[in-house]
Amino acid sequence: MNIKLSIIVPAFNEAKNIKNGVLNEMSDYLEGVDYIYEVIVVDDGSIDKTTEEVGKFIKGISRGCAPFSW
Repeated sequence: MNIKLSIIVPAFNEAKNIKNGVLNEMSDYLEGVDYIYEVIVVDDGSIDKTTEEVGKFIKGISRGCAPFSW
C-alpha cells in the first residue's frame, strides 16, 4: 500500500460537529479521488461524546477502517 495523502483531524470536544456531518463531507470528497489516502482522527481527551460519534461514523462507511484507541 502506497499512501499518497494523510489527513490528521484534531477532534477535541467535536461531537456536535461530527454528528452534523463534518466527517461525511470529507468522506464524500475523498470518494472521488483515485489514490490511496488515510484519515486519522485524534481525540485528545474530549469530555463530550466525540469518540462515540467517530465510532458511529466508522460503522456507517463501507471502506476499510481500523479504529484504534489507547
